[in-house]
Amino acid sequence: MLPEQIAHERALEERKRAQRERDDSAHREPVSYPLHVPKEVPADSWARRWGLLSNELSRRTRYERSGHWLDIWAQLKDGSSLQGGHYVEKWADKAQELCAKDCSLGLIGMRQTSASHEGSPGVTFVLTGPTGGAPVAHQLMGIFARHGLGGGLASAEASGRWAIVKYLYAPHWYVVSGDRTFGVDWSIYDHVGAHHNEGKRRWCDGVEAAIRQTLSELPSPVIDSLFFDSYQLMDTLDLLTPAQRLTLKKTPHAKLGELLSRPPIPEAGFWTRLWG
Repeated sequence: MLPEQIAHERALEERKRAQRERDDSAHREPVSYPLHVPKEVPADSWARRWGLLSNELSRRTRYERSGHWLDIWAQLKDGSSLQGGHYVEKWADKAQELCAKDCSLGLIGMRQTSASHEGSPGVTFVLTGPTGGAPVAHQLMGIFARHGLGGGLASAEASGRWAIVKYLYAPHWYVVSGDRTFGVDWSIYDHVGAHHNEGKRRWCDGVEAAIRQTLSELPSPVIDSLFFDSYQLMDTLDLLTPAQRLTLKKTPHAKLGELLSRPPIPEAGFWTRLWG
């Protein structure tokens, strides 16, 4: 078979596969995708509230979610940026890029398999539509903006079929940008030792209102999935010293979650002193 014929056959098969997926999607009903909250999580924790909301509102239809996920979003001082999600196992490559330059603003978030009181809340929408997910993403971010929350982290997958929009608890971002998101003075929660559970609960309350407004305004079929998540998260990349960036760079992916749970990031040599 000639190369042109092979290419034609592959293109034809791809179109058939895409059509089968669309037909299947049209008849598939969304299923709940609740956030697991361990019994030991305190009753007044933000994670309890987030878990209850996930039982009520979470959904997944066609989108296949990847595990062991790491989000890196950073604006570097040379004008370049890093953005998007990655497998945690790719951390070494991303750390090289992230730590090579000074950062104006940025965060690292590792999604947890179960919610924890010490973690941070996040919500993820997976959107789609006749012309892809991007137009729906613009609508969603407009709704969230009306509720006072900007800073949506947006990306695309499957050649634009899916638009992924995430909102993560990032009080330092709100302080730096001067936003009083949900009418809150976030500087109260932007330091070590702050009563972060209170801040996270206030964030969850504000985001819940935006989520419910989104679900009432957008047609159900364009929201393929809605996930309520818990992250090990650090949103203060701009405050790291060169020594702390070195520690971050040298941290193996298997230890990254532990490092992110230790604010602030320790100085260089931390892992050597800890494990020898």
